[in-house]
Amino acid sequence: MDIYPRLRSKPSEVELLLVGRLFVLVLVAISIVWIPIIQASQGSQLFNYIQSITSYLAPPICAVYLLAVFWPRTNEPGAFWGLMVGLVVGLIRFALEFSYNKPSCGDFESAKPPAWWYKLVDDIHYLHFGLLLWFISGVVTVSVSLMTPPPPEDSLHRLTWWSRHSTKVRTAIEDEIETEDPAPKPKPIKSELPKFKILLNWICGIEMSDGSTPVMNHVAKVGMMKRSWHIYNCIFRYLRKHQKKRHLMLLTSCMSQSGRRQWWMQMLFC
Repeated sequence: MDIYPRLRSKPSEVELLLVGRLFVLVLVAISIVWIPIIQASQGSQLFNYIQSITSYLAPPICAVYLLAVFWPRTNEPGAFWGLMVGLVVGLIRFALEFSYNKPSCGDFESAKPPAWWYKLVDDIHYLHFGLLLWFISGVVTVSVSLMTPPPPEDSLHRLTWWSRHSTKVRTAIEDEIETEDPAPKPKPIKSELPKFKILLNWICGIEMSDGSTPVMNHVAKVGMMKRSWHIYNCIFRYLRKHQKKRHLMLLTSCMSQSGRRQWWMQMLFC
């Protein structure tokens, strides 16, 4: 859901919902296809399989995270290439381990893996390999960080262990992109849709309107908010004119948003 909006700009909520459901179906299909690989690995022991996969994928993340917290010189290119090199090395180990199937004890008929496979894969436990992968990712991160410009010091306040108590203002490395929320689209009316689309919307969890209640568009909502604000303003002026301070305090406490609360307090004590 975080990647799809980068591929398609401003997708609708219905589109995001459909993409999310389809992606879940794809993951379920991959999980079903992956069952034979789990059975052929680590003697069909699920716990050992989970630990081995973690040893192939987690060490680069751990190395980059520790360096970013405790070494302020770590920069974005160093973290990126540390993760990429660690991922490639981990996937190579993963492919080598599952490309050959070690015969069980007492099985002399099945084909054995080559001798180099025993030296590079079988003789190195996956936990020991995780430690080596952590070291490789850390070396790559440190090397690339030293060969590229350091991050600005003003952008590291309260982001590292050594600046966790800093009270200075942190500057953003990249300009923040401000996006406005689009006006919400009205719900589809159930009576105007064909039966197959009603069934599809029901399966995907898309809300539909029965047509009995009027659909309020974005312009109507803005107008209603302006009228409500005008009513609050009239009540405030009336209470202030008649010096109803207790009611004024109750009215100001009902304003939940901080900006409106500050405005009301300024009106109250000006």
